[in-house]
Amino acid sequence: MKKILWVSLFLLSMAVPASPAQTSESARLYFDRASTRQSKGDLRGAIADYDVALTFDPRYAVAYLHRGNARKLQGDIEGAMVDYDMAIGIDPKIAEAYSDRGLARSEGGDHRGAIDDFNRAIEIKPRFAAAYYNRGNANRDSGNLDAAIADFSKAIEIDSRFAEAYSNRGALRYATGRITAAIDDCTRAIGLNPKLGLAYHNRGLARTAGGDIDGAIDDFDKAAILEPVQPMVYYNRGVARQIKQDFDGAASDFSKAIELKPDLALAYINRGIVRLIQGRHGDADRDFETALKHGGDLKQPLEARIKQLKRKYQPKH
Repeated sequence: MKKILWVSLFLLSMAVPASPAQTSESARLYFDRASTRQSKGDLRGAIADYDVALTFDPRYAVAYLHRGNARKLQGDIEGAMVDYDMAIGIDPKIAEAYSDRGLARSEGGDHRGAIDDFNRAIEIKPRFAAAYYNRGNANRDSGNLDAAIADFSKAIEIDSRFAEAYSNRGALRYATGRITAAIDDCTRAIGLNPKLGLAYHNRGLARTAGGDIDGAIDDFDKAAILEPVQPMVYYNRGVARQIKQDFDGAASDFSKAIELKPDLALAYINRGIVRLIQGRHGDADRDFETALKHGGDLKQPLEARIKQLKRKYQPKH
């Protein structure tokens, strides 16, 4: 049925050339249907409709932008970049096109290029909270934590209900040792969006660092309900349980983290520690061997740590 529709449209356009006004209206109708399909998760249908909209109006910049977003959601970063470039080429004042291209560049690991795009988006639209937020993430991923915190703060200044910005600023405040401020930020994020699993996770990290282990475990429990396939939730809850000497619970969490991310070296190390404490030396050795296999740049420090642990927990004769 779809094939017949496409053929009919082609024949109609050949037989009756549309006026510019008709073309614009036709493009808008397909664009609107594409947007509806995209909002419902029908990315293939949305892209097909954007394609038709662009045949009616090849200079429909926003259609390129939205098709780029749909392609990015499908994992087609290269196709998305082409669409963002087209949108910017047609209308270089679309701030959202720079911001979304920046996101695509970030996903591809080009953080410098992403920051340049976010800068341009902010230059065009100075009150663009999402662009500051996105630049904050790119600065964080580049290791520039102070700039990232400043960007999240600016996003919050523009939009005081930006829950994700509070959560991410909280994570960086935790990472830089500002534990109370981190907890406050994450609590604010949760108040704005009680379904934001990452905020519970980040507050759990801060509470662990602040010594509130029961509070941390409670936060990780909530995060696990909201983000059941996020391995770091289980890993960090395992660490908290390990601190409380709930070794069975800790081992279970590390195992779940490994199930979700089989190359998570730190989970193998910590499960190995638990197994050493429990006297399961053979199982611990296997975990340590696997940790080294996945250790990457951490292999040397991991080897030193494993030797230290084995000396500490070696069987007494």
